[in-house]
This record gives sequence, C-alpha cells and structure tokens, in this order.
Amino acid sequence: MVRRAVFAAFLLLLLSTASVAAATRNVSIYNYGFKPATTQGPIGMGVAFKNTTASTLHSTTSDFAGLWTDDVAAGTTTTVLFWHSGAFPFHCRIHLFMKGTVKVKPTATPTSGGPGTKFTVKVQALTSVPGWTQDIQKRKAGGTWQTWQSTTGLSVTFQTNIGGTYQFRSRERRTSDNATTGWSPAVSIQVI
Repeated sequence: MVRRAVFAAFLLLLLSTASVAAATRNVSIYNYGFKPATTQGPIGMGVAFKNTTASTLHSTTSDFAGLWTDDVAAGTTTTVLFWHSGAFPFHCRIHLFMKGTVKVKPTATPTSGGPGTKFTVKVQALTSVPGWTQDIQKRKAGGTWQTWQSTTGLSVTFQTNIGGTYQFRSRERRTSDNATTGWSPAVSIQVI
C-alpha cells in the first residue's frame, strides 16, 4: 500500500513537471537588465532565469517579500514556478534598478456557451497556503472592474442568463496585512 502511494506521488510529480516544462518561459539576465522585462503565461508555468553574463552575480527576487529569491551565478539558470494567477514584479537584489514582471493568466472553461452555462474560472493550480487568498474581479466587457469574490480554492464558477462577454482577473492577497500582488491579465468568456 505504501509502495503504491509513493509510486502514485512520484507519477504525479513527473506529470506536473512535464506540464510545467512545456509551459516554461525564458528570461535572460544580462548586464544590467532582464529580457524580456515582462513575461506572461499560464498558471503552473515555470520561468527560467538564465544569467548570460561572463562573471556577474545577479538574483531574481520577488518585490513581494517571501515569495521567492534566488541568486543566479554567471552562466547558470534558476527556474521559479508560478502556481497562482496575478502579476508578480521582481528585481535583482544586488542591482536594485534591474526590474521585471511575471504575469500569470487564469483560465476559463468553457470559453463560450449559452445562457445558464456553468463556467469555471481557474485561478490557481495549488490551493493557497495559510494566510493567503485569491481575490477575483469580474466585468462585462467595456464595463468597470468589480470585486467579485475571494477563494483559497483552485477555481470559482460563474453562471448568468444575460448574454455578452465577461472578463475575470485575479491577484494574491496576504490576509495578515492585505498586501497584494498585481492583477493578472484578464480571461474572457462569452455568453451567446
């Protein structure tokens, strides 16, 4: 029984690693900047930060204390995984003027349907750690963003009988002090 559980956990790790590897974005660290400075992708993606300099130590450090910090020696690469949607500014802790942003977009399924269709908006691939939550806003296309709901779960559902295009975006919020990451790029659904 224990052997099966260990094998199942190992298989799950391999599958999740393969799916992240397929969604890896590359960011070059050079003297003195990040290229591209802004990168975007899906929930669960990895961002591979490669230090392309000959001898300069750099880092990739979240502007949001405690999310991540990795020193990246010349000629090496470090990968940061993004399991939650939002916009995550970062910098080099050694050269504070070096800045960038990782934008992680939520997903919606289905992307279109008739009145009464139940849409699922996925905002994270792992449930929030204690002390964190995902804030979600929605709007009808062209309208104003409105606070909709917060969740520590992986997704939320949306249903309406009113046709149109609806957009959703999310961010992480630390509940102890209400500090937040930036808003994610929007995902759209269409009620036809």
